[in-house]
Amino acid sequence: MLGMYPSEHKLHQWLREESHKWEALAERLFEVACFLKSQKKRDPAKCNDKMYALWRAWEYAFPGKSFNKFHGIFCTIRHFIHEYEMSGWISKESNETFNGTLVKVKALLRCMPGTIQRVELTNARIQENLKGGLLDE
Repeated sequence: MLGMYPSEHKLHQWLREESHKWEALAERLFEVACFLKSQKKRDPAKCNDKMYALWRAWEYAFPGKSFNKFHGIFCTIRHFIHEYEMSGWISKESNETFNGTLVKVKALLRCMPGTIQRVELTNARIQENLKGGLLDE
């Protein structure tokens, strides 16, 4: 990317200063992805350490920017690892199953006129499909 501009160009200088932040963020993302992909038991403390390092790298690369795109990792997947000490295909398959059920329920309710009614009915139908114990959470 630096080769696109001559070394004296302002964009070249800016990229030189900023790109190391993005590289550090990419490394943390890779570490979290490898951790989550493993089929082995996952240590909740290591999960916290890796996710904290990812959050710090995000803050360093994009100070003050919202981190909501990683909500699934930081809330849902983290909770799953803390609860079951597993990730990888196990959590991926359950997540895909849940999303598949949600798509079916939304498709059935799409023709409802009121948004509030549709959301309430969608939530009720989803909760019916959840296994016992998950609903309690």
